[in-house]
Amino acid sequence: RGVEADLKKARELYELASRQGHPKAKYFLGGLYLAGQGLESDTLKGLKLINEAAESGFDMAQVDMGLNYLTGNLVSKDFERGYELLNQAASKENAKALYSLGILFLNGEAVTQSYKKAAEFFDRSAQKGFPDAQYNMGKLYSEGLGVPEDMQKAIAFYELASKQGLGVASYNLAQTYREALKVPQDMEKSLRYYHLAAEQQHDLSQYNLGLIYLNGIGVKQDKTQGARYTKLAAKQGVSDAQFNLSLMYLNGDGLPQSAVDSYVWSFFAAKNGNPKGLKLESFLKDKMEREAPDLLAEANGLILHCQETLLHECD
Repeated sequence: RGVEADLKKARELYELASRQGHPKAKYFLGGLYLAGQGLESDTLKGLKLINEAAESGFDMAQVDMGLNYLTGNLVSKDFERGYELLNQAASKENAKALYSLGILFLNGEAVTQSYKKAAEFFDRSAQKGFPDAQYNMGKLYSEGLGVPEDMQKAIAFYELASKQGLGVASYNLAQTYREALKVPQDMEKSLRYYHLAAEQQHDLSQYNLGLIYLNGIGVKQDKTQGARYTKLAAKQGVSDAQFNLSLMYLNGDGLPQSAVDSYVWSFFAAKNGNPKGLKLESFLKDKMEREAPDLLAEANGLILHCQETLLHECD
């Protein structure tokens, strides 16, 4: 009830300020209409308010409408208008606008591809603390694209993004120290960053930690920990983790032996196109149809539950 009351109060204040012509109020009120928070959802009204805020020069609205036009989200695609709006917001040093322009030049979308211009926009955004821009500056420095190759600068930018919770930046640091990518190998640092990235919900970091603990790579072998991280990655859709988890249940390796759970995870590995998962799922299905149809029915029920919960409750 408290949240609803707060949303109602916010809506009333935004409506009052919006009627008085305040662009910021129009922007936030438009967001409430789009999300249907505190009032009935109305996409057209929400877009109209946000567009009015953008035309009045409010940078956050310019970014949102710019990205909408570039992607065709809620409006017809218009690259020229989208690019124009992002530039207007970037002229106000809006970090997201600067980052978005960097992405356009990085990928050559709606503009001529240029690593140099991408680096310039990413750097301006990164200096304002935008973590995705910091990560991209790390990538550019590590590969010498648009800037001179400099691994120490790359690491510094990755660390900035990592400290803000960007899992992929922590993962890149882990990989850099593990694979000795232009720096001395340091497994202690690598493990620290893998753990940090895993806590930040980075799927490949969870998968790699699973392998590290299962095989005792640079740590004491711990199959319980290996199974835990493998399951975390499997729940995020990493097909190799799903296949490994299926084998672990099949063989009782680090987990209690379970034909049902083994089949369930082989099913998801197969569904994600994992070649080994496809073979294992087919083998287990044939075997259970012949020898244990009741277990196959139980497994199919669990698969349905896993799908309904997007794997989050697939235990």
